[in-house]
Amino acid sequence: MFASRLVKGILILGLMLSAGFAQGPAKLEGWSYHTDNGYLSEEWADKTGKALCDGDRSRKGTTIYSGGTITIDIDLGKPARVTSVVAHASRPNNNYRLRTFTVLAKSLGHFQPVGSVEGFWGPTKQRDFALEVKDLDVTTDQLRLVFDTPSILCLQEVEIFGAPAGSAAAAEIRLAPVNAAQPSAREADVDGDGKPEVILENSLVRLIFWPAAGGVCRSFLYKPAQAELTATADPRYGLLRDQLWSPNYSFAGRPYDYRTGGDARSAWVELSTSGAGGMMSFTRLTKRIQIERDSPIVRVHYRLLNDPSSQTEYLYGLWFHHFSGVAGGANRYFVPTTEGVREFRFDPGTGDKGSEVWYREPARGWTAVVGAKGAGLAMTLDYKYLNCFYHWSGVGVPVATHEWRFNR
Repeated sequence: MFASRLVKGILILGLMLSAGFAQGPAKLEGWSYHTDNGYLSEEWADKTGKALCDGDRSRKGTTIYSGGTITIDIDLGKPARVTSVVAHASRPNNNYRLRTFTVLAKSLGHFQPVGSVEGFWGPTKQRDFALEVKDLDVTTDQLRLVFDTPSILCLQEVEIFGAPAGSAAAAEIRLAPVNAAQPSAREADVDGDGKPEVILENSLVRLIFWPAAGGVCRSFLYKPAQAELTATADPRYGLLRDQLWSPNYSFAGRPYDYRTGGDARSAWVELSTSGAGGMMSFTRLTKRIQIERDSPIVRVHYRLLNDPSSQTEYLYGLWFHHFSGVAGGANRYFVPTTEGVREFRFDPGTGDKGSEVWYREPARGWTAVVGAKGAGLAMTLDYKYLNCFYHWSGVGVPVATHEWRFNR
C-alpha cells in the first residue's frame, strides 16, 4: 500500500536576519507559577503564591503538596533560553518518596520533556536535596515541573537558570551559491559536523537538505536577492519535515538514505527512510525534490509504502510540516476556506508571544505566506486529499509553522 502526493513551491524575494541572546546564563527572576495539587494541611499551604521563588528555604517558606504526582506550571513572563532547573526538596522522614523530577518545556504549542533526574526512594540520612536538571538548551516562556511521588512532596524553592532570549534567531547558513546555469545536485559538509548535506541548485534557487538529521530542508535560498524563505533556530525543523498525524509519528529523528541525479534541464534528490518500532518498522517514506533549469519552482513528490512483509493493511494520515516565512519581521499567512481567504499573522519583533489556529474547512489546494517587505512563498497541493491547514507561532521561533494534513 502506498500513497503519492505532490507539492509545489514558488519563490518570491525575501530577507533573513540573525540575532543572538543578550547575555549568559543566570538565575531567572520574575516568573510565576500555578498548580492544581492540594496541600498536606493549611499549615503547609502556599499562602502567598510565591513560596517557591521567594528565596526563603526555611520552614516558613516550605510547602508540602499532597495527592500523588505533583505538577507545577511556570510562566517565565517572557522568552528565555533555559539551561537548568533546580528543585530544592526536603525529606522530613522516609515516608517522603520521589521517583523522578522531570522538566517539560512548551514548544510548538505542546509541552515536551527536556530533562529528568532521579529523586529519593529508600531510606536516606540526607534530608535536603537539590535536584538539578541541567545541560538544557531550550528557548521557551513556559515550563512544567512534574514530581513523580506516590503521596506527598516537601518543596522549599525552585531556581531556574538561563538568559533572556533576544529576537527569535534564524540559523545562519554560510555557503556561497554556485553561479552555473545547469541545475545540479551535490554533496558538501555545510555545517562542519563531518556529515554530508545535499545541495540542490540552479541559477535561481538553492535548497540544502540534512539527510542525517531527518531529511529536513533548512535552507531555501532565492539567489537573485540572497533571500531565505525558511527560518528556524532549531536544526530539527525547516521545510519538508516528515510526519504522520495518524498514527502520531515523526520521521524527523531518523537518518535518511539519499541519491541524486539529473540532466541538462533538471536535477533532483531523493531521500528515504523507514520508521522504527511496531508497524512503523514496515513503513517506508520517500520524497523526491526536483528543480528545472532557470525556474524558481520546486516540485516535491512523496511516496509512503507499507511493506508487504507487514502482512497488515494500514491507513496513514500524512502531515506536512514547514517553518516558512521571512525572518526579521512580520509575516502574513493565507489559507482559502469555505468562508473566504483567512489570514494569520506573526511578528516576534513586537513581542508577539504567538498563537495557533486550525482551518478545518479548506476550499482550495493552495496556501501562501508574505513578509513585511512583500517577499513570500506560495505552495500548491492536491486538494482532493486535503484535510485541514494549521499554523503555530510562539517564543524562540522567527517565523510561524505552515502545516497541512491529508486524509487517511
